[in-house]
Amino acid sequence: MATLADIVNQASVKYNVPTDLIYSVIRAESGGNPNAKSSAGAMGLMQLMPGTAKDLGVTNPYDPTQNVMGGTKYLSQLLSMFNGNIPLTAAAYNAGPGAVKSYGGIPPYKQTQDYVKIITGYMAGGASTSLQSLSMPTASDGSKTTTTTTQAGTPTTQAGGIVINTPIGDVTVPNPLQNFDYTDFYLLIGGIFVLIIGIVIFIYSAREPITNTIANGTKAAATVAKLAAV
Repeated sequence: MATLADIVNQASVKYNVPTDLIYSVIRAESGGNPNAKSSAGAMGLMQLMPGTAKDLGVTNPYDPTQNVMGGTKYLSQLLSMFNGNIPLTAAAYNAGPGAVKSYGGIPPYKQTQDYVKIITGYMAGGASTSLQSLSMPTASDGSKTTTTTTQAGTPTTQAGGIVINTPIGDVTVPNPLQNFDYTDFYLLIGGIFVLIIGIVIFIYSAREPITNTIANGTKAAATVAKLAAV
């Protein structure tokens, strides 16, 4: 079974991309989890979107070797596009090269700006330390995926709690929704809905007698006025 270091070193040599950049992207995107999948559909160690994976020749994004090779190839393309500028490359990996070109630099998106800071921070602090020795499965079909937001520095939902990637390491906190009973929640919403309908019916029903009383009073007053006139 290969380690992540074996795969990263191979990709680094093949595509001439610094290993610390590859490790930093892996750590920010998936925390080293080859089965990570975002709600947007990004997959694997370097969180490749389906279209990007296809363009890069990746047939199984959950295969660690294919994923890292594909992600590193993409980094190589971005480095070439932005003349080796690491912050712009990181911004393009997060927001897309079109956005970086459009703004002439790092886009004014908070998520992208945070992402660039985290990538450069990981590179300066040695992101590879906690990842190099990770054992990688030969391949995965994605059947054991876990959900990740794919935004560096934000929570990643995995078994056992929420993992927050920070420049000083991964911090795991309990997931408050892990054992949440949605049945009770739906019952509460249903009860509130029924209560609102009841209030509306009550108000509507109460208006009828008042309206009738006013109408009858108006008729009586008109009759009295006619008699008085006679």
